[in-house]
Amino acid sequence: MIIIEAAVEAGTDITRRDDHRGPAWPAGTLREGLDDDAACATYAVLCNIDTYRVMTEEHGWPPERVQGWWLESLSRLLLR
Repeated sequence: MIIIEAAVEAGTDITRRDDHRGPAWPAGTLREGLDDDAACATYAVLCNIDTYRVMTEEHGWPPERVQGWWLESLSRLLLR
């Protein structure tokens, strides 16, 4: 997850792949068999304002719980 945090701090948009800049994820970061496009799509679907709203408003989760869930989910789904 440090990679995700570092990308956000650097202003990198890891929710989409820009073919002119190369891969959105550093080499060796993603779990085997997962390409940049799939990783970016997974991140974009999971970590968006609609998901956040559903979890906080409809399910009553505090923001910290959503952030923890994102951390755990993204780590399992994307990273080696």
